[in-house]
Amino acid sequence: MRVHSGWPILLLTAALAIGAHASPHHDAPGPSVIDDATRTVESVLPGTWKIEEVRRGTVPASWHGDSTCVLIRLEDASVSFFHETRGFSYHPFIKLWLLPRDWEGRMDAQSLGKDAIGAVYLGENDSFRVLHRSLGRNTWPEGTETIADALDLSAYPLSGTPLHTLDVPAMGRLLRRLGASSTIDPALWQRHVYGIEELPEILYLEVLTWDDPEPGAEPWSLGPLAENATRFLLREALAAFPEKRGVYLRRVTERRFSDLLAVNPLSEHTVP
Repeated sequence: MRVHSGWPILLLTAALAIGAHASPHHDAPGPSVIDDATRTVESVLPGTWKIEEVRRGTVPASWHGDSTCVLIRLEDASVSFFHETRGFSYHPFIKLWLLPRDWEGRMDAQSLGKDAIGAVYLGENDSFRVLHRSLGRNTWPEGTETIADALDLSAYPLSGTPLHTLDVPAMGRLLRRLGASSTIDPALWQRHVYGIEELPEILYLEVLTWDDPEPGAEPWSLGPLAENATRFLLREALAAFPEKRGVYLRRVTERRFSDLLAVNPLSEHTVP
């Protein structure tokens, strides 16, 4: 499945297949995978663009998470532009981060919005996920779209900011499931569901949660209470909508949000 639309692209997924004992394994893409991806990107570069750097052990700009990502930096050194506001010259560039498919991370809320400078989601294939970043004037405006096609990336056309869309029938369906499977009043769950929407292939679910990381935990980690609550809600959403390929869960806190894409084991479809 390939989806490249005019929608704003979402600010990343943290991908996990949800199961009774699911846990992330943040293994970096292997050398052969990186070499193949690098050659593929290089084959579609315009004449003045070059790959200037390939660096392993990185984290995407403005994100917190395991440093198991690979940076591929592209640049057009044949021209330079001057940034009037900040007073420096720069070459047009595109940065690509190749992430393990099970990579989890957080972007700070202050990095969101039209002036965001952090890396944003481009798409994914069977081997890795890709974030990208390009600022200022660019001599290759169609570059990211060309790269996405060359790497055979698929992307879900979700917004880069929380949607706050409430699909009333979908909410009712979820609450009925929660009422039948949980001793907690569904009304309490409803207070934490800021958005829910049935998309053609997935269910979008936006949940208000909180930051309570354990002492010494990574700054982007959810603590056990928030993690258990959101994972329970996710499992119930998967069960309530078995016809969907999966659930796209956006966890919103006071300072940031993180995303989690879960494959639905009850569905006959698979998420590519």
